Amino acid sequence: MSFLSKINWRIILQILGFLLIIEGLFMFTGIPFSIYYCNYKCLSLLYSGLITLSTGGVIWFITRKANRAIGKREGYIIVSVAWVVISLFGTLPYLISGAIPSFTDAYFETISGFTTTGASILTDIEIVPKGLLFWRALTHWIGGWVSSFCQLLFCLYWVLAACSFLLLKCPASHLINFTQELLKQQKDYGVFTCC
Repeated sequence: MSFLSKINWRIILQILGFLLIIEGLFMFTGIPFSIYYCNYKCLSLLYSGLITLSTGGVIWFITRKANRAIGKREGYIIVSVAWVVISLFGTLPYLISGAIPSFTDAYFETISGFTTTGASILTDIEIVPKGLLFWRALTHWIGGWVSSFCQLLFCLYWVLAACSFLLLKCPASHLINFTQELLKQQKDYGVFTCC
């Protein structure tokens, strides 16, 4: 049995489809800005959102009865491929409007948004339509939330791992000493530290 046959590809596609649906909905949030400041490029977010939403919907619908088991392999693939796919679809507003005509530049602009690096290829930001500026800012906001959420999960994992180790492996006398030490630190420093 090969390595690739052990991977649950259907759940990977289902999650990617769901993420594309969410991205398409986020694209729709820039439409009011595009309409209010309407110029000749005001429908690019609508078209991009429809393309992204329908692609994600089709992928999700086809794989809706997938086995829900997600292992380490699937998790690694989902995270890696999700950044690439979401960024590919995130370039659509720039390309459809023509504000950034080069695919490479549009992809860089989207990646820099989702990774919250703040780097930009735009030299004169005032000529970019307001709806696209909102989409650009929204990619930074989404990227910030995703990275904060991942950091929270990482910290929570280690705190739970440490606490479960203490509860399951240590004798009761060590737990009492550990608790007393934590309370002493809280009193001395005014904060509660676990690690």
